[in-house]
Order: sequence, then C-alpha cells, then structure tokens
Amino acid sequence: MRPIVIHPSYFPPTAYLAAILQNEGNVLLEAEDHFQKQTFRNRMVIGTDKGPLTLSIPIRHQKGVRQKYREVVSEPTSDWNRQHWKGLQTAYRTSAFFEFFETDLAAFFEHSTVNVFEHNLNTLRFLCDAFRIPLQTTLTSSYQKQPYTNNCIDLRDWIDPKIYTAVSPKLPYAQVFDDKINFQPNLSSLDLLVNLGPKQGIAYLKSLAIADLF
Repeated sequence: MRPIVIHPSYFPPTAYLAAILQNEGNVLLEAEDHFQKQTFRNRMVIGTDKGPLTLSIPIRHQKGVRQKYREVVSEPTSDWNRQHWKGLQTAYRTSAFFEFFETDLAAFFEHSTVNVFEHNLNTLRFLCDAFRIPLQTTLTSSYQKQPYTNNCIDLRDWIDPKIYTAVSPKLPYAQVFDDKINFQPNLSSLDLLVNLGPKQGIAYLKSLAIADLF
C-alpha cells in the first residue's frame, strides 16, 4: 500500500485521521518544507456555541529569513497556550468524553514556547493513540515539489484550510451545541474525540469516503 504524505498539523482535522486509518497508518510526513502562514501548521478549528473558532499558535519570526517548518518555534512572549486551553475547556467541558482526556490534553498547553513541528507531531500521536489508530511514520529527507505521484498519495495540500474545506467530508455527528447551532464540519479531530469518544469515533472515521479524495 502506498503511504500518504501529509504535513504534521496542530491537532489535525478529522479527515487527516480518516486518511491515516484507512491507509493502515502508513504515513510519510513532510519535514523539509518552509513554514507558511495561515495553514493548519499552526492553527486548529474547534466548535463553540457561536460557531467554529480558530486557535492559532503565534510564531516567532526571524526578519529576512525564510524559516524551515522544522525550525519554527512559537512566540515565547505570548500566552497562547493558556488562551487555547481555556478555549478548549469552554467549548468542550460539557462534552461526553472531555473529562477522560483532560489531563493528557492539558500537558500540551503547559508551555508557551514549543517547536511547532514537534508539537504537532505529538498531537498527531496523541490522537492516533486515543482512537487506537496504528501509526507508522517516516519523515521526508529532502523537499521535492512533486515527488509523490507514483510512490505516494500526496495530501500535502490539505494543510491549506481553503483546500481542505473544499474536499473534506461533511458527514454529521453529534456535537456539544447541537441544540443551539447546526453541525459544524471541518473541525479538529479533538472535536470528534471528545464528542463521540474512541469507539464511536473510530466507526465514524471508517465511514468517511476518504479514498474517493485520493
């Protein structure tokens, strides 16, 4: 089976996990590209009572330098970690499964300074472990713009929220604010985890027609 190639993203959207699951955990992670703003490299989207909310990690920029993704760190003077954790607690404290993962999740928000690539890789591992999705990751050794047509399934453009939103499945599932607001698609996989839990969540991921997007 050909591996899928993706960018590590910040608590990745649901279709990312569905693609990994349905491809038996065979994943090649793009590790040699340059950092680009306004992508899932440093943002996730959660569901609130007012609709989708984007949580972005502020980046410490180096003037005049185009930074490699693997070298990017968060802005140490920002308290983004506390803001994001507060946002998650407010959005999901009444969900069915948040309390089961609260302690583990809190550990991701203890520090304001993180290596963004490594932080994202750890969030991916956490989610795969929570859903019991096998994960066999390999990192790219060099950047190639179009290297994967024959050997891999190239899903790197999913890192762009506009592209991801256009192609991702919109199959509804139960969410915290169903009684106040319509189903909110294209959210972080965290939303699926805390609302459905591992057992129902994995069934949902299996039901998504991800292969049709390859």
